[in-house]
Amino acid sequence: MKKTLMLLFMLFSSLVFAQPKSVVRGIAIDENNQVLPFATISVLVTKDSSNISSQLTKENGSFEFILSNSKSYLLKISVVGYQTTVFPFTIQGDFTDLGNVLVKSADNVLNEVIVKGNKEPVAVKKDTLEFDAGVLKPQQNDNLEDLLRKVPALEIDENGGIKAQNKVIKKLYIDGKEFFGNDPQLALKNLPAESIEKIQVVEKKTEQAEFSGVDDGEREMVINVTLKDSHKKGTFGFGSVAGFPKFDNSPAFYNAKTSVNRFSPSEQFSVIGLLNNLNQQGFTPQDAANFSSLNSQSNRGGGGGNAANVNLPIVVGKRPGIVSTEGAGLNYNNQYAKKSSFQSSYFFNAGHTDLLRNLFRQSFLPSKTINTDQNTQQNRDNNNHRLNAILTHHFDEKNLLKLTTSVNTVAGDALTNTLSKISTFSLGDTVVNTSNRTVRNHSNGQSYNNSLLLRHRFALPRRTISLNAVFNLNKDTNSDSTNTLNRNQVNGAIVERTINQENLRKTKQQNQRIQIAYTEPLAKNMTLEGNYAYQQNINSSNFDVWDIVNATFVQNNVLSNAYSSRFDFQQAGFKLNNETKEKTLMVGVFYQKSILQSIVKRASDNVLERRFQNILPSMRYSFRRSADNKNLRKVNNNVTFEYNTAVSEPSVRDLQPITVNNNPQNIFLGNPDLKPEYVHRLFLNDNIFNPKTFTNIGISGNLNYTQNAIAYAQTVSETLVRTTQPVNMPYRWNANLGMNYTFSIGKVKNRMRITISPRYLVSQGNSLVNGVNNLNTQNQYRGDFKFTYLTDKINFIVAANYQKSFVTYSVNQEFNQTFSILKNTTDLRWRITKEFTLATDFDYTYYQSSRLNNALKPIPILNVAVKHLFLKNNRGELMFSVQDVFKRNIYLSPRSDENFFEIDRSNTLSRYFLLTFTYTVRNQGKR
Repeated sequence: MKKTLMLLFMLFSSLVFAQPKSVVRGIAIDENNQVLPFATISVLVTKDSSNISSQLTKENGSFEFILSNSKSYLLKISVVGYQTTVFPFTIQGDFTDLGNVLVKSADNVLNEVIVKGNKEPVAVKKDTLEFDAGVLKPQQNDNLEDLLRKVPALEIDENGGIKAQNKVIKKLYIDGKEFFGNDPQLALKNLPAESIEKIQVVEKKTEQAEFSGVDDGEREMVINVTLKDSHKKGTFGFGSVAGFPKFDNSPAFYNAKTSVNRFSPSEQFSVIGLLNNLNQQGFTPQDAANFSSLNSQSNRGGGGGNAANVNLPIVVGKRPGIVSTEGAGLNYNNQYAKKSSFQSSYFFNAGHTDLLRNLFRQSFLPSKTINTDQNTQQNRDNNNHRLNAILTHHFDEKNLLKLTTSVNTVAGDALTNTLSKISTFSLGDTVVNTSNRTVRNHSNGQSYNNSLLLRHRFALPRRTISLNAVFNLNKDTNSDSTNTLNRNQVNGAIVERTINQENLRKTKQQNQRIQIAYTEPLAKNMTLEGNYAYQQNINSSNFDVWDIVNATFVQNNVLSNAYSSRFDFQQAGFKLNNETKEKTLMVGVFYQKSILQSIVKRASDNVLERRFQNILPSMRYSFRRSADNKNLRKVNNNVTFEYNTAVSEPSVRDLQPITVNNNPQNIFLGNPDLKPEYVHRLFLNDNIFNPKTFTNIGISGNLNYTQNAIAYAQTVSETLVRTTQPVNMPYRWNANLGMNYTFSIGKVKNRMRITISPRYLVSQGNSLVNGVNNLNTQNQYRGDFKFTYLTDKINFIVAANYQKSFVTYSVNQEFNQTFSILKNTTDLRWRITKEFTLATDFDYTYYQSSRLNNALKPIPILNVAVKHLFLKNNRGELMFSVQDVFKRNIYLSPRSDENFFEIDRSNTLSRYFLLTFTYTVRNQGKR
């Protein structure tokens, strides 16, 4: 039987592979033999110049088309700063290698056919939405963030986080090269808007899909910024200093920053620096998250996307605390000939934070209500170093090596004092407990991440093999000195308890992974991808606690613990891909097997072993149709439907059969019987764009359903001791559906644009409190409105966001609640004369909640600045600004969860004055 199947398979393969192939490959290069990434490549029919297919060149400048045999075509190449070039070619058998395709600078006269036309403000090119920066009307000394805030397709929050199509932008490229690693915010603040030609929002395929030519269904949203030709060679940047003396009981303020860029066709070198006490930080939230210990392991069954967090707080105001920051960094990229490239960056950041925080929480139990009023004062110092490097080498067009490495270190010291008052109300009785806790913390951590990628492309198109090896190592050390005074009310009497302890926690996480992927063409439009991965995670944790008794350190064996774990994971499966000019269908299935072994070290070792097996299916369908005058199609239409699954293993900490009670009021119990979560994800997106009217309509939605959802059951004793233990609940789910409608008004396209974005969100989950199951349901209605008016003299933007949320409980329905928030932002930049500009932005926030006894007052924040340009070529700028004119800025974060409602208030930077001098460097094209 096996021989018969083998013969049938060989016969089928020979028939399939015998079909004629017509593959066209090439690499786009410039006059300096440097590759051109993200250039638009189109194939046209010679007879009528109709467009057959278009794509963007890959990061190495390569492109590949599959075309009909024995025909003549035109190849059109478009890239910013270069002449659009069209030249003819003819298919030569099953494989045509165009070699290096030369694209000359716009300053030179081309021998090939030049296609000239009007500049398109907005263009849709398959997976790319492209905006012309000139249409966004940048003003003098604007940066990239100022420019992106005007792009209709993007959402930028107060902290500089970027979203496109409700997906987070995690990478930003400058002319196809990474800029300061995976930190888009550094580019936002330091790249001058005047240097930018185009902004491309790209739904980027994985590197494996780009290499093999086989769409594996996975995507990530990235932004590629192309520079003007005048800025591709030479030096440009800025330096600024600002300050203001003590005034009106406020301290003196200062702000200094610089950004210098020296670019050439083969090199990019950038230096940045910052020093301020204005809460302007030089790092992103992921820096703090790099060293979180004992995270759960999560493995996907194909496809992209992440389950939404349905309980994220609403944030009103800017960053909490008063932060002083200093930082410096450099970015260096080099293209060595056409075969090798090197990308690197280094950044150092240090900061000091003074934080005053008040947290009020109301918890709902089946027979009682608990109010917690907590006041915290914290002084914190931290510093961070991070180094990234990528080396890519193309041995030839068929073989590639890529080495990626990163090193990240963090260190911090903090002194925290917390005063807590916990009141319990039940049947007319009130019990009040108090706590005064002081903690001195010192922490440091190191992270080392390395990967080696080898790829080989066979002579047969779409037959490839890739090998990826990964090694990561994280180390983390935390030490605490704790002094706590608890006063508990027991049977009408006050019982005091003092805790004076030292503890030291050391954790280590080691991860190694090897993955092999093989692609094989089965038919003209069909490809099979086989994939196997083996991963091993080794974790260890040592937690030592000493009681301080009469100035003597005594080991506390009850609270001290140590454990280690080893997680072995294997995944094997396949993806079947069918791709035509307009449609792509991918289906896949993976089998996953994992073994978790852990040892709890006490008087005797306690060994725990868990085995998990899962089947993970995935599917992705996309449909793309471009505007075509020949076929009377006036719009571009992109439709994507995606389904994928994932398994999220319980964390080692949650599985360990140990008790963590170093805080007597909050005890944690592990649960060795936990099962892994199994997540189903659905995603739908439909986008329609009219390139003539610049009208865009997008509809998107997703659904996340989790089986065996891990929740944290709570038991609260009569003395208000809270015991938390992870448990499996039947399910948890969340979904959202929304649309985006953007259009221009008036005779001049894109001068006035309006964006309307309604969205509905719903979530449901279970929680256990004192053994009672409470079903929590949240419904939220959101509406966003944005009006943009852009001319050479006036930039005017009005944005409004309204959210209305309803929270209901199956138990204690009297605690159901509603809350709403209105945020309005108005931004005006008026160039009164060639030298003077008036800039204002006004934020208005209003928050209401049924759980608040008194409604919060509206929060109006007005910032005003006057700018004056002077010196030769307006290189100097003097600006006087007032931030928070009404002195109303606060930091407020209300949050609702399954069994509590809380409001977190913190101090933050309020009104201040600043006088700023900025000098702009413009030395483009000079070497």
